Amino acid sequence: MRLDRRMVLQGLALSLISACGERSQAEPPYGETVDANPVNASVSFLDDWASFKSLFVNGEGRVIDNGNGGISHSEGQGYGLLFAQAVGDQETFRTLHDWTEANLARQDVNLFAWLYDPAKAKGVADPNNATDGDILIAWALMQAARRWNEPAYEQRASEIREAIARHLVVERQDRMILLPGLNGFDHDDLTIFNPAYFIWPAFRDFSAGGMDKVWTRIIADSQWLLAQSAFGPLQLPTDWCELTREGDVQPANGWPARFGYDAIRIPVYLQMDGLQVPAPIVTFWESYLSAGHSVPAWIDVNSGNTPDFGPSEGGMAVVAKATGRSLQHTSLQGDYYSAVLKLLVGLVQ
Repeated sequence: MRLDRRMVLQGLALSLISACGERSQAEPPYGETVDANPVNASVSFLDDWASFKSLFVNGEGRVIDNGNGGISHSEGQGYGLLFAQAVGDQETFRTLHDWTEANLARQDVNLFAWLYDPAKAKGVADPNNATDGDILIAWALMQAARRWNEPAYEQRASEIREAIARHLVVERQDRMILLPGLNGFDHDDLTIFNPAYFIWPAFRDFSAGGMDKVWTRIIADSQWLLAQSAFGPLQLPTDWCELTREGDVQPANGWPARFGYDAIRIPVYLQMDGLQVPAPIVTFWESYLSAGHSVPAWIDVNSGNTPDFGPSEGGMAVVAKATGRSLQHTSLQGDYYSAVLKLLVGLVQ
């Protein structure tokens, strides 16, 4: 049985008004954070990590995205490093780190090329970076430096953190905005950002590691940007957003106005840092679950259109964690990105 989309939109909009009241536009939709903790693994995480290694990490230390033709990218290497550190897998961490430095590290700036394609002669054809990959790599190195007392890891993390702050943060409309990459996102009339690149526990670790004033400002302004990224009747963020020179935050032109593939990471990063998931996200997912219907993989925030399929197993793990529902543990399998989401949920304390 399919839901009447208009009824869902109307019902959710009413529930959001009653649940949230008249929230100030500048007020973040989440509570105060707790003190940062080292990233450590749950018991079930150990089995998932073993499966992840078997399915997606080759002998060279390359994390393989099997959902995108077997490519690798800085994001995947960052996740692999973070997960290896969480379980204390020093050998795999070192192998992942060595491959990343040898194949993705840029020579002109302490960032990483975003894409490695084994089908191409050079592997890396586009030197542009992906900021979330840089953040994950630096954060994993910070964690590893503490766990294994490796000063070289901390030195490398410091170089990457400084490069992120120096080259990937711009001030627009009195807000510091984290660019998704060096090239292609900052324009004369607007600046594009991705709320799923706001990795809150990493930001707070970066703040403790140096340049505190810069990272404190980035945290505050990223919170503001996320609070403003509440679009359509359901007040949901989209995968890609933009800040105009008039000071408006809106879904980014050139991308579908969807709460979906990227934005599903927003709740888990908040929860990893002890923060609350924005009420509209919880309400949206809960409206389907409580009615016994399947959660859609994405929703167009303007039209309410949804696909006829749901999130991956990892995506449903994010949904379950955000809504406080139990999810039976199953062996990790299938798609790289689904596996990443499942492992990220395993890191929520």
